[in-house]
Amino acid sequence: MKSIYTLLFVCMLGTISFAQDVKIAKAQSATELLQAKNTGVYTFVFPSDITIDAINQSANYYTSFFTVQLNESTRTEKVTMVENTPENRRVILRFLASTRIQKIQIGENVLFLHEFYDQFLD
Repeated sequence: MKSIYTLLFVCMLGTISFAQDVKIAKAQSATELLQAKNTGVYTFVFPSDITIDAINQSANYYTSFFTVQLNESTRTEKVTMVENTPENRRVILRFLASTRIQKIQIGENVLFLHEFYDQFLD
């Protein structure tokens, strides 16, 4: 019985030690995001624990879909679509995921990437 408790304790300790922090980027307001769907220009603020180099490196893979202008002091990124289609906007999700972003904050609401796509990009 003692070995079962020890095994459970070790499993829980391992789970906690390997758990990752959820990375959340901030987006525009819901109204601005709906307008961005027409204009093809989106703005995100990245958390401070994601390096500028990581953002730039990820953005370089998607230059045929969008351009990225990064303000390093505010960590604000402006994404401008080359061709503003739902399929191309889906690539924004790949870009965010490649920078380890898992959720998007819009005002007080926090959405998973797929929820963000369904509401504001599709």
